Amino acid sequence: MITFVDDLRFSARALANTPGFTLLAVATLALGIGLTAAFFSLVDQLLLWSVPARDANRLVKIEGGYSRTYPFFVAYRDLNDLFDGVLASSDNLGTSFRPAKSPGVETGKVEYVSGGYFQVLGIGAAAGRVLTPPDDTAGAPPAVVLSYRYWRQRFAGDPQVIGQQFSVNTYPLVIVGVAEKDFGGLFNGDEPDVFMALAMYPVTNRGAAHKWNLTRNPWLTLVARLKPGVSVAQAQASMPALWARAVEKVNDRAVNAAIQNHRLVKDECRLTLAARDVLFIRNEKFLDPLKAMAAVSVLVLLMTCANVANLLLVRASRRWKQAAVRLALGATRGRLIRQFLTESFLLAAAGSALGLGLAHAGVRGLAHLSFLGQDFRFHLSLFVLASGAGLTLLTTFLFGLIPALRATRMKLAASLNEHGMANETLSRSLLSRSLIAGQITLSLVLLVAASLFGRTLRNLQSVDLGFQRENVAILEIDPASVGYSGQSLRLFYDQVLERTRTLPGVRSASLAGMTPISNHMLGLFSRDGQTIRNMVYNPVSSGYFTTLGIPLLAGRDFRREDEPVMTPGGRKKHDQAQVCIVDQSLARQQFGTANAVGRRFCISGDDCSAGRGIEVIGVVKDVHHIEITGPDPVGTIYEPSWSNGAERRWLAVRFDGNAAPVIARIRRALQDQDPNVPVMNVRLLEDYINRRLARERLIAYLSGFFGILALGLAALGLSGVLSSVVAQRTREIGIRMALGAQRGDVVRMIVRFCLVPVVAGLVSGAVAASSWGLFLGSLIYGIDTFDLVAVSQSVAVLVAAALFAATIPARRAIQVDPVVALRHE
Repeated sequence: MITFVDDLRFSARALANTPGFTLLAVATLALGIGLTAAFFSLVDQLLLWSVPARDANRLVKIEGGYSRTYPFFVAYRDLNDLFDGVLASSDNLGTSFRPAKSPGVETGKVEYVSGGYFQVLGIGAAAGRVLTPPDDTAGAPPAVVLSYRYWRQRFAGDPQVIGQQFSVNTYPLVIVGVAEKDFGGLFNGDEPDVFMALAMYPVTNRGAAHKWNLTRNPWLTLVARLKPGVSVAQAQASMPALWARAVEKVNDRAVNAAIQNHRLVKDECRLTLAARDVLFIRNEKFLDPLKAMAAVSVLVLLMTCANVANLLLVRASRRWKQAAVRLALGATRGRLIRQFLTESFLLAAAGSALGLGLAHAGVRGLAHLSFLGQDFRFHLSLFVLASGAGLTLLTTFLFGLIPALRATRMKLAASLNEHGMANETLSRSLLSRSLIAGQITLSLVLLVAASLFGRTLRNLQSVDLGFQRENVAILEIDPASVGYSGQSLRLFYDQVLERTRTLPGVRSASLAGMTPISNHMLGLFSRDGQTIRNMVYNPVSSGYFTTLGIPLLAGRDFRREDEPVMTPGGRKKHDQAQVCIVDQSLARQQFGTANAVGRRFCISGDDCSAGRGIEVIGVVKDVHHIEITGPDPVGTIYEPSWSNGAERRWLAVRFDGNAAPVIARIRRALQDQDPNVPVMNVRLLEDYINRRLARERLIAYLSGFFGILALGLAALGLSGVLSSVVAQRTREIGIRMALGAQRGDVVRMIVRFCLVPVVAGLVSGAVAASSWGLFLGSLIYGIDTFDLVAVSQSVAVLVAAALFAATIPARRAIQVDPVVALRHE
């Protein structure tokens, strides 16, 4: 009795006898399963990621402007009768650390949380304890909890760190515990190093201590846990009453005025499900591109299935007589079907095994994408892997079964007769050509997308941003966090600037309130008595325009004497600027086509009534401060650095040669000046701008890769079908050549057979590409959604690939010996 093991042995020998087919089929399956599983694992982590908490589907986020301030959090927490608990969390804030026995200051990220944060989320401790409500009260012993990742990386998982001192911005705290292993905070891909109670914020951030509990400062994220049996709709229905009680408890004049004047945010105190809230997916700008790429990967997977199906049909066409002979010798239909399916099973198993390895490699590669960040927890999704493998396995079995069923239903006399096979050959040819047409359609769509995304990236890289990005370093220095303020803060920055300018390798240096492409805007209003204009406000030191390479179009740069003698202070600072420099946009807005240099305009109505105003001493080129894709929506005014008070500044440095030694010298100079002041962030302006294009670069590279892969699959499928046609029509070709047909006639016959499915696929692909372009409209820049250049280039590439794929079968056809062909079978 023949067993399944015998079937496996026979199938293995059969596949080994056709190594070309076997390797091609297994490689195609592995590519389809592995690459799709790796990419969809990334999509799964970003689009389907859930807040790491117990029963995360019971968590809701409290929306709103005032609702996200500290006073309203306290009111919600104290007055709460709707939820099992309410927590508050800050963003992960950069700060300076000094663990016990550490020789110097280190930088890291801290998440300030309410005392009930861990209890509401249901998170425990891997060592020691987590923060509790008593830790979040005034006068409580200063406590800090380490994240598990930071504990392992910085302290090698040493449990003896519990109880040791740990300073944050020079303020001493005590390590009381380590958060559990798989918890990395609320924000996916942005894991904090330590957790601290909100009560510690004003003492560890002295520069911002006056702003943390203001009702106009929505710096917190509020999450609540629903009580058992309470739905989101039921809780939402009770929120207005809780809001009204919170307003009464806070009793803030600005809030009361906003309520009376109907100026509240529309979504104030609205509840949304928190588990997969887009706020917690820190790479939300990549969601639309990833959705597009997910659609692309599905198309590639479909092409993989079509290619495997074609390969199986081609193989079956070459084994048709073998099946007929075996049936004639007494083999049963079930035995033959089982043999075909066993071969399909071996192919699918080998492809899935290789695809698993490829998926792991793809995951490791994708995990190093720059936009994800080092804290992103990325792993292979077994569900995605199983889904992709299941689809390809189904395809393999289906198209292994179809030939088996056909073979067992044929009449033996017809199947053993060469001419009796005509109808079956025709039907198989039509199915194969239909699959080829479908592959050409998908390939054209993917190639058009790749062309659009590639040209979008090129267009964005060539945008004139208004400054020279090469050889510029930007350093974020925060002396305010360790106690500097007012005149001492100004003196510290001035000394840093003077020291930096004297360092070897530094061509120029300056201070600025904001830097280009920072996605941050310091707003200022100009009031001339009749109109109010919003503008970008940037306080800068002398030399800023030289350092950034911003052309000065008219007038002069700032000088040292333009700075006020004393720094304005107090809660309401009076702007002491006497002069300013404006960009082209603001100059046109204020003065039209007239020369702006020497003219004056007002920042406030008092200036206008007093006849003062600020004198324009220069005009510079427009600079992109917000986005690469377009100019700022308003003009920019530059004032001397300390005209409006002493606040945090960025240090911009233009250097010669290699950046690393220059930055090291700046760090040493800062350490010599005050070792407690942290350098929070160092970035090269050119690299930073390139990272801002990470989304466009990702989608361009991935779409290009998928487009090339689809092109290769289509060419392989076409070549396989043509090879089968040549093998099946060997006798016909020999007869034609014996009757006088030339080699060119044979080649044209093969090319005509090739062009029919190719043309059909190109026509349907062009129609699909037009719809695809509309779908991708928000992701492309500087080109039309239906770009004739992209379509024509893609068509040309596909036609060239199709002709190349036809080359080998055509050469084989013209080398047919008529005498041998007439004896064929």
